[in-house]
Amino acid sequence: IYKDAVYPGIKHQSNGVIIATDEGATARAVFEGEVIAILAVPGGNKGVQIKHGNFISTYYNLSDLYVKKGDKVNLKEELGKIYTNRYNGLTQLKFYLYKDATRLNPEEWIYRL
Repeated sequence: IYKDAVYPGIKHQSNGVIIATDEGATARAVFEGEVIAILAVPGGNKGVQIKHGNFISTYYNLSDLYVKKGDKVNLKEELGKIYTNRYNGLTQLKFYLYKDATRLNPEEWIYRL
């Protein structure tokens, strides 16, 4: 749980982890699977959801995508370029993991990235 930077009285719960990396880095699949969704926020960044059996991994804050819905991906296959914020210079991937409808702790899977 963390406080909102603009409205300190509001608290948010993060369902995943934020992975800081270097500019130009790419997001890679934590396991083989199928791209089931491309996420796009108007005026914002992109994301990819991959189904691995009854697990779903989500990679968000991408500037460029290298995959499309329906693609089969392999372990460590590049999914897209991680966005670098031009104001603060941060390159951060937001990673989420679910099994069925249950949120998992994604930290145990990060080493696969």
